[in-house]
Amino acid sequence: VIGNTQGYPSIWNFRSPIPYQPVLGPNPSNGMDFSPDVRREVGTYIILPSVGTLSSGNYKFSFNSALLSVMPASLAVAANSKLMTFGDPGPALDGTISGALAADSISATYSTTATSSSAPGNYSIVPTLVDPKNRQSNYSITQQSGTLTILVAPAINNLSPPFAAASDPAFTLVINGSGFVSDDVVRWGENNLVTQIVSSTRLSALVPASEVAKSGMAPITVLNSISGEGASNTFNFEIDSNTASSNAPVFATPTATVSAASPATYPVTVPSAATKVSVSCLNLPAGATCSYSSAAKAVTIETAASTPAGTYQVVVVFAETFSIGGTGLAFLPVLLVPLCTGQKRRGIRTVARLACFVLSVMIAGAMSSCGSAASPGSSVSNSPQTLQITSSGVVTLIVQ
Repeated sequence: VIGNTQGYPSIWNFRSPIPYQPVLGPNPSNGMDFSPDVRREVGTYIILPSVGTLSSGNYKFSFNSALLSVMPASLAVAANSKLMTFGDPGPALDGTISGALAADSISATYSTTATSSSAPGNYSIVPTLVDPKNRQSNYSITQQSGTLTILVAPAINNLSPPFAAASDPAFTLVINGSGFVSDDVVRWGENNLVTQIVSSTRLSALVPASEVAKSGMAPITVLNSISGEGASNTFNFEIDSNTASSNAPVFATPTATVSAASPATYPVTVPSAATKVSVSCLNLPAGATCSYSSAAKAVTIETAASTPAGTYQVVVVFAETFSIGGTGLAFLPVLLVPLCTGQKRRGIRTVARLACFVLSVMIAGAMSSCGSAASPGSSVSNSPQTLQITSSGVVTLIVQ
């Protein structure tokens, strides 16, 4: 056997350079370092023993070589799954890599064929390794694609109930619409409600009593709780005054069908004791406005040429003003009746109901003394005091 210029037999096949070995170790006879924990490239190498410090006049030494097989290391790259809403910009794609040595500088990019205009559905997210030092041959690679799911944005069509009264107990709100999925959550303003999916067209959510403690309005939306994507349209929920039930408007015909750019008229009856009435309409379709005529005793919704066809649930909120001075004072006990009896329904203690009764008696006493306490020629102010409450009704607008 003829050695090469390095003194090694020419039949040996050496790999050069050895990337994981900056210097030779204690056994350089075959160009490899077999010290513990030394990394080397995938392949098969000869292990050749040498005489070392063996020395004896009584023995003849012989040596047998062996093979070192360096097997590929495991490298796994996986794309993370993502959600997006149809029409929205695509989310940032990412993933994870495990098993690669930092010195090899292996990274990955992620791609999908889906765009913001792609139809709702599932699309693959494919990982691609970036290997600037050509080290992939040292690894057994496992690639796992992710899934980009394009959702239809959830849409709210109507609520049940569409409004409540201040101080009502907790209740279940039903949201009817489309595009609902299992991870959706109903948001009441900035707060998430405990939500259950009934179907892709219906959700139910528990509204705690604290959310309707005071009159006002709360925006309702549906949002995906995992991705934070896919916010629905906003539906406004009205919280009326807690005396509103006895003063609620009554619509003679609560449904009207019109063509776009045409008005829809809803005859309505409001309490005769109300001295002033104004209305606002919640959840109108695009381009629509509403108004109230006390002379015609009707609410009118004006649609525009651009108003989309569809069926709309519109909450009409009446702001009603009552006089509680002079003869108008007699009407206040009537307003207090639902408040006092309502407290009984809500489990308030007897003392609260007694307070309502005493207040009514005091008002009656004030009424009986009006006019009798003033002597002839004296001046008594009869400036009326007013009380304003809100009460709501619901109409259906069908635009063809």
